[in-house]
Amino acid sequence: MKLKLTQPGYENFTGLMGAVDFVNGVSSQYVSEQQAAGILNIIRGERLEDLTMTQAPEPQAVPPAPVEQVPEAAVQTEPVVEPVPAVAEPVPAE
Repeated sequence: MKLKLTQPGYENFTGLMGAVDFVNGVSSQYVSEQQAAGILNIIRGERLEDLTMTQAPEPQAVPPAPVEQVPEAAVQTEPVVEPVPAVAEPVPAE
């Protein structure tokens, strides 16, 4: 969508307002809903729906990563228990 500024004094504004470029009070490029809300909360204006303008693409879902199948023979079912090396005998306290 584009924005048109209608507040007195801004009807013919040309320049940058944040990251949005305006020419004669109308944004020169696509404005996201978040950008529009931020600007229109400060300055009076209206949203212009332009059907010939290229809209931002819809976000695409990312397919899940493929999961590698592990053969059942490779899966360990019992815990591995290793013996703990013996330590020196404790010295009795005197």
